[in-house]
Amino acid sequence: MFANRSTRRNFLTLLAGAAGGSLLCGPLAAQPPALTRGFDQTSPAYASGEELNRQRNIWVMEVQYKPMRMVFLPRTNADGSAAAPDQVWYLAWRAINRPLTNRKVDDETVPVNDVEPRPGPDIFIPDFTLVSFADRTTEIPVDVYHDVVIPAAVRRVNVLERRSTSDPLFLDSVSLIRDLPPEVSSDEADQPWVYGVAMWRNPNPDIDFFKVIMRGFSNGYEIDDGPDGQPLKSRKVLVQKFTRLGDRFDPDQKEFAFDGNPTWEYQPMSGPLSRESGDRPVGRR
Repeated sequence: MFANRSTRRNFLTLLAGAAGGSLLCGPLAAQPPALTRGFDQTSPAYASGEELNRQRNIWVMEVQYKPMRMVFLPRTNADGSAAAPDQVWYLAWRAINRPLTNRKVDDETVPVNDVEPRPGPDIFIPDFTLVSFADRTTEIPVDVYHDVVIPAAVRRVNVLERRSTSDPLFLDSVSLIRDLPPEVSSDEADQPWVYGVAMWRNPNPDIDFFKVIMRGFSNGYEIDDGPDGQPLKSRKVLVQKFTRLGDRFDPDQKEFAFDGNPTWEYQPMSGPLSRESGDRPVGRR
């Protein structure tokens, strides 16, 4: 269809630019601070008044992340001969638990959601899913990749992304499972960010459009009637869309670009894009 790679990239650039006029308005459209340290995209902690009325104990973290990037890991065949390297796409991120500025401490509104007593503190379990699609208007999934732990890639990412040895380490999603960090206002001197990296091994090299679904950065949920009449529980997730203006030949991380601003959405807790309740967030490979 495309005469050469340059023509294909120009075509995709036009497609990406078509969405430029429909950027998100409201809290999520806030611009990152001037000094980003490479974290070019920011999603502020935000819950609407409706969400606060529905769920009194809701919490939401501020999330920042760098552009999508890639590393290549050497690989050998069973006989010891060299094999094609693994291509690992990764998203370096950091998050911090922020107080919700529009929460009313003395609000006597009765929550809509029945909140079950918690057996202990909330647990922070970051989880990432990469979903590709061919048509940006329908976003029908083509490939679904869950975040995996690749120790060699984690080491490589820390070499590339840390500016000095005093910078915090980027940890994999399993290593970051912990009690929910306490709330910290943005004007406090100490800002204890949690630093992490999500990784996907050998995604389809022909992917042009995709999104990353980020779970675990809010405990928000809603309950609706499902198609079978049974309650359908959905979880609040953060979604960032991307474009990749390239192909399988000579892949380069410069081909990745953000496609608009991040959005908070509610996604069913079961289904092809979600992990069933109780599943481990990632697996070691």
